Amino acid sequence: MLNRIKKFIEENELLTKGDRVVLGLSGGADSVCLLKVLFALKDEYDLKLWAVHVNHNIRGKEALRDRDFSKALCEAEGVEIFVYSYDIPSLSKAEGFTEEETGRNYRYKAFYETAERVGANRIALAHNKNDNAETMLQRLIRGSGLKGLGGILPKRDKIIRPLLCLSRAEIEAFLGDTPYITDSTNQSLEYLRNKIRHKLLPSIEEDINPNIVEVLFKTSGIIRRENNFLEEEAKKAYERVLIKKDKDSISLSCERLSAENEVLQNRVLRLASLPLTKKMQDIELKHIKGLKDLAEGQNGRQISLIEGIKAKKEGDALVIGKFSEEPIEYSYELYPEKEIFIREACIELILTKNKLPQKEIGRLNLEEADLPLIVRTKRDGDRLKIKNGSQQIKKIYSEYKIPRSKHCFYPVVAAQNRVIAVLNLKTAADAFTPDGAYGLYVISQ
Repeated sequence: MLNRIKKFIEENELLTKGDRVVLGLSGGADSVCLLKVLFALKDEYDLKLWAVHVNHNIRGKEALRDRDFSKALCEAEGVEIFVYSYDIPSLSKAEGFTEEETGRNYRYKAFYETAERVGANRIALAHNKNDNAETMLQRLIRGSGLKGLGGILPKRDKIIRPLLCLSRAEIEAFLGDTPYITDSTNQSLEYLRNKIRHKLLPSIEEDINPNIVEVLFKTSGIIRRENNFLEEEAKKAYERVLIKKDKDSISLSCERLSAENEVLQNRVLRLASLPLTKKMQDIELKHIKGLKDLAEGQNGRQISLIEGIKAKKEGDALVIGKFSEEPIEYSYELYPEKEIFIREACIELILTKNKLPQKEIGRLNLEEADLPLIVRTKRDGDRLKIKNGSQQIKKIYSEYKIPRSKHCFYPVVAAQNRVIAVLNLKTAADAFTPDGAYGLYVISQ
């Protein structure tokens, strides 16, 4: 099995002689296997090894057991270990992410800090084929493009994953009698990943395809290669479409953009937006849809993408950038059972008699004279009826600390000339009722 791992390392250029490697060590089977493998290859590759263990402060005494186990294992192998402790439950609440996301963010923080500290050029993590299968299914369930469906990369930046060629069962077989610990939270069905691990994958293996983990591993490789090809084609298309690029804005030709294949159009718009944002995840499909609608629409229109980034159409140019604050105005008609996409705010709404799983603003009874509802930006004099009178819309924005640049993301909903809601903030006291005939839903935002 060690030869298989070496072959995978060579094929993916994960290690070179003299590498300085920081490895993540939780104490579980995968990370213990990773330590054993790298230690076995230490002399052949002339490796310098350090381990990092992170306590998330979620599991109390069990977490301390994991820490002590990892420290003892490293001491026995002669590997220096760095131990980090983060209050993930508190950090999760403070930063607005799930505990799972926050834990991952702080683990990577610890890995990169240690690599910087010791001068390591590699960070080795113990993901395996099962992790890859779980990741692919998780992304498929939540919605993903080709990049996400490519699964876990063998190599990215300093990160390497030498065990990605092994299944979890193969790792446990490789360890034999070597001790390791089990994290009890891995059994909890509170997390989607664990539901996939303990329910969905076993069901597929038993009833549909016993080799599903291997199939998904091979499929992820095919998807990655095809996605890489499309990325290269998108870069060429971007150069064909680009008019001008400077520090704070990028201009694309709408005519040349429309001549490109639709798949490449989406990727070109993402490439154009990326230099202006903090990370790829900031730009979602709704933003791409808003940009395409803008490019195909009337001259002079403007939309907001994410905080500080806007787009406008000037003649043939689609300009994406950080513009001076100019108020964005829009107005859309919303009829029953017809979705509308508000491109200026990247929000999709529907008014329907059906019950939907998406976010419901509320249910209301409407007369024919009330239709269509109008979804628009705030106007001077707009007020919303509340329990003890009415409130100016601008004061509602102030109450919720919504800066002027973001007002367009929280449109007013009006029936005739009466404001019945400020979307995602407040609804009129007398407009909505639990047994109302129509539900107002945010389909995407």
